[in-house]
Amino acid sequence: MNAPNSPEERKEAKRRQQELRRIQKEIHSLLRAAARQKDWEVKRRILNHILLLDSTNSPARDMLLELDQVELHRYKSMGRPYPKGTTSTLAPASLDALQDPQE
Repeated sequence: MNAPNSPEERKEAKRRQQELRRIQKEIHSLLRAAARQKDWEVKRRILNHILLLDSTNSPARDMLLELDQVELHRYKSMGRPYPKGTTSTLAPASLDALQDPQE
């Protein structure tokens, strides 16, 4: 990228640098907050916010992956939600029942 020539371009470049520094500080602060957070849902929201600011942020991605792995492990350790051979009462109706009766 070329060096800014006009005073307006220099001013805009300086403003962008300040904004990048502000975002980096905010991300650093949010990462510390996420590391201290005990509530998983709040931690997940913080990490997602960081990734909105910087989608390539490795620490946030790693923490989110770790959360996902722990949650998946907890889910798997719960076992089957329904006894074998039964279905949920929330199971979808048969396709015949879903068709329009006017057809």
